[in-house]
Parts: sequence; structure tokens; C-alpha cells
Amino acid sequence: MARSVGICLAGLGCRGSSWVIAGESPDPADAGSRLERDASATEICPTTAALDAQRAAANPTPSVDARHAGLWRGTLGGGAAAGFPSGDVELRIVDGGQNSLRFGASASAPSSLDPSRGYLCTESSDGVGCATRSGFVGGFAYPLESVVSRGEVLSFRMVGSDPWGPWCRLQAPLAWPDQTQPCGSAFGVGPVGSDTVGAAGCARVAEDGLAVAIDCELMYSLQRCRCAADACVAEYADILEVGLKLTDGLLGGSLWYADGFAAATVSFARP
Repeated sequence: MARSVGICLAGLGCRGSSWVIAGESPDPADAGSRLERDASATEICPTTAALDAQRAAANPTPSVDARHAGLWRGTLGGGAAAGFPSGDVELRIVDGGQNSLRFGASASAPSSLDPSRGYLCTESSDGVGCATRSGFVGGFAYPLESVVSRGEVLSFRMVGSDPWGPWCRLQAPLAWPDQTQPCGSAFGVGPVGSDTVGAAGCARVAEDGLAVAIDCELMYSLQRCRCAADACVAEYADILEVGLKLTDGLLGGSLWYADGFAAATVSFARP
């Protein structure tokens, strides 16, 4: 199912109208007094390294009970299970290591990515859908964050947009004036405006009402990105909280769709 429309592009603020590709010299007629800013101000523009650090700082260091650690294989149940990429789920929990959750068999990384075309989003007569009905991508090892054991309960977070990360990093960030930001500019994957879907297809609508057509699959893919001055990364605001309880040697709980619409039961056992 398509996400709701009429929203701002991920990573964008809905104000202003001029924009340039980050790193290009702005037109003096548009830049105005911005050209008079101290050149050192550009040094404090956010970078993808800063975005990655910000994401890491928002998640505590993993703290895992030995009873939760290890490799687990699970099965989804209930009517909502059909919306996930696979009914088989693999969970890896390593205290201080690489924790992950994957639906189905491991998938190889794409041999090439085209930043000008949509990624993992498909347009059909029913609209635009990204990944599966649940919003999750099969074969992708979702990195787990905030992995913590509290008694019998193991909790962690998943970021739904993580599969788009490599594709997002190929996007050329766009910049526009924003004096509320430290370096006087904000950055995003497209011009300031909102995404809309109508009978004529998808478009970005600027504050002045001018609509610019855009491929629907590309538009929905770009919503999975946020940008800094040097590049873009996966949008990390779409977080799914998961809690699993250890009972008689099994980890059990629920996995929700990325949009919170439905949930499937899940039971994990050690292989």
C-alpha cells in the first residue's frame, strides 16, 4: 500500500523556494547576504558522519543477558503473517556485536544501484508499494539498535528505511537557505515542497503552488532518505519497537507492520 501523501519529503523543511545541489556555488542574485557569511561557517554544516553519530547516540549500548544471546530461528503466525516477506525469521543477538533480524534467506547485495530510478518501490494499478505489504524487505539483515535485556524480556529497535541506505548514499543532496541551521542552509533529497499523488501521477508541489512531475517510484523511494551537506543516508525516524519474552526456552512476541497497521505473532527457538 502507498504511504500517505501531501507530506514534506523526508529530511526537508517546508519553507523557502530556492535550492542548489550541495557544493555548487549559489547564484549571487539568490544568495544575497548569504555570500557575506564567514567562510568558516560551512565547516559546521552537518555531514553524514554527524547524522550517523546522532543516530548512534540515540541508542544505548547493547546490554544482553546470556540467555538471550545467540542465533534464533522463528516462525510468524496469524493472518498478518502473509504481509511479511517470509514466514521464516532469523534473529542474531550478540552482546556488543552485530545484532540483526532477517526475513527469509539472506539476499545478495544489488550489483548496481541507479540513484535516478526508484529502489524497492513499485507502482501498480493499486498505487505505489515499497517492499512488501508489511513494509519490510526480504533477505535484508536489519541492524538492531537499543538491544537490551530486562529480566525475561529482550527489547530492540528496527529502522524500516535501512534497506534503502546504500541507494540513499548515492543521492546528490540539495541545499536551500535556512537561517535556523548552524551553517545557514538545510539539506534534503529534493526541492522544498510536498509530495502529492493525483490522477496525473506524482508531483512535488512548491509553496508557490508550482507542481513538478516526478516518477512515483522515485518519489516514494526518496522518502526513505535524509541528507546532510555531503551525502544522504537512510531516514532513521521510522522506528519499530520490538519486545520478546523468554518462556520455556522460546522467545515469543509480535512483529508489527512498519506502519503499525497489523501484527503477526512470532516464536523463536534455537536451531
